[in-house]
Amino acid sequence: MKRSTQLGGTEWRYDYHVTNDVGADPLQEFAITFALGSFANLRDVVSPAGWDALISDPEPTGIDT
Repeated sequence: MKRSTQLGGTEWRYDYHVTNDVGADPLQEFAITFALGSFANLRDVVSPAGWDALISDPEPTGIDT
């Protein structure tokens, strides 16, 4: 589930709720990807205890998709 809130100007906040409903093993990782050029200055505001967030702005690959 995703919820978006406009914070002002061009700044938005997206809240994601992730549920592991495919097995008994805990999630080890997951990724959210965005179309190149859609977002910039991404940051993690809050992560669950025990999680390490890795945030990176997309880099052009030179490959058109």
